[in-house]
Amino acid sequence: MLKVLAFRDGGLEATHSFRGERKKQTLNIATSELQCHPRDVEVVATGSVNGRVLMWNLEGSMLSKVTTFTGHAKAVSAVAWRPGAPSEFLSAALDGSIHLYDSRLPQVDPTWSTSRQRGAREVRWDPMRPEYFTAGFEDGLVQVFDMRVNAAVQQFSAHADHILSMAWHPRWRGVLATGGRDRMIKVWDVENLL
Repeated sequence: MLKVLAFRDGGLEATHSFRGERKKQTLNIATSELQCHPRDVEVVATGSVNGRVLMWNLEGSMLSKVTTFTGHAKAVSAVAWRPGAPSEFLSAALDGSIHLYDSRLPQVDPTWSTSRQRGAREVRWDPMRPEYFTAGFEDGLVQVFDMRVNAAVQQFSAHADHILSMAWHPRWRGVLATGGRDRMIKVWDVENLL
């Protein structure tokens, strides 16, 4: 179930409740990540613990699954919509894989993939340069990918342990903040690392 809540009269009130179909409710579809579509307010992508990315339509009073994207062997830890190309999104998983999908295509397999032995915890597109994205891993490594060459163009050890969060600065080109299990928040000038 997905509920939309609003602050009203000093408290929270459910404005919409969406229930999925009850045919096959199992713990395999527990949500581990959720990202709203950047343009279509009725579309949500969720990562699941069974390694799938599910695209949902929130139109009306029912939550309906539009597409199931496959390719990960373990739980999906991050989903990120591509700036400037709203049909494309990345997903990262604890099996170390990162996949690029295009929701316009009838196929549910990734259009591009990479992987490492350590689990991928975070993935974020650079809002200033939509051909770049970063991935953060369980060993504290950050990799910067350039989709024009389909490869990592830089990597650096950001933390002593798992990367737990990453965010690009929305206005300062090449500025990336990372948070890790080592209880540190660090700000990087990735522009000068490239």
